[in-house]
Amino acid sequence: LNVDGDGGFSSVSCPSAGNCSGIGDYTNGGDAILPWVITETNGTWHQAQEAPGIETIARSGADLGRLSCPSPGNCVAGGYYAPARGIAPLVVSEVNGAWGPPQEAPGTAARNAAGAAALTGLSCTAPGDCTGTGVSSPRPGFTESLVIGEFHGTWHAARLVPGIRSLTPLGSSAGPISCGSPAYCSAGGIFFTPGRTQPFIIRKS
Repeated sequence: LNVDGDGGFSSVSCPSAGNCSGIGDYTNGGDAILPWVITETNGTWHQAQEAPGIETIARSGADLGRLSCPSPGNCVAGGYYAPARGIAPLVVSEVNGAWGPPQEAPGTAARNAAGAAALTGLSCTAPGDCTGTGVSSPRPGFTESLVIGEFHGTWHAARLVPGIRSLTPLGSSAGPISCGSPAYCSAGGIFFTPGRTQPFIIRKS
């Protein structure tokens, strides 16, 4: 894959000994950066492959920087891809050892008029049950924090972090998330005030 010698490893997740999945990126002989995926099963690493179907939606490249695997062969990766203009949030799932096609995170397109949105955090507690964080970009130079959930294998529409606008009208950016169960998660991020950035914490319980 990495014939240009400009690849990297972004993230790895191991739900049990000898069973892991990893993600990274490489250049495809041109200017586009594309993601690859790799799986270890019972202590044996299999051949890395380009994220299946990625070039069907990413005209100018994509990046998968977040990965969570709740059980062997079942993972979700997230990040962003570049459609015709700007970037948009991306999710792709591995189910029983097979990586499926990528998709734009549901509900984010309506919040991404400026084309600068991405998925920034992921945590999965069981196959098909994940929670993610991200940023939307409704206008140039402005971002707001999003949360998104997958339940029993179906992604539901992203929404603004509840109460985030009460902190500041100047925008925010959600980041890492960790979930102890499907109903209990904590996440962090930053919000903007005049001349400063400050941290925030949110909890789902």
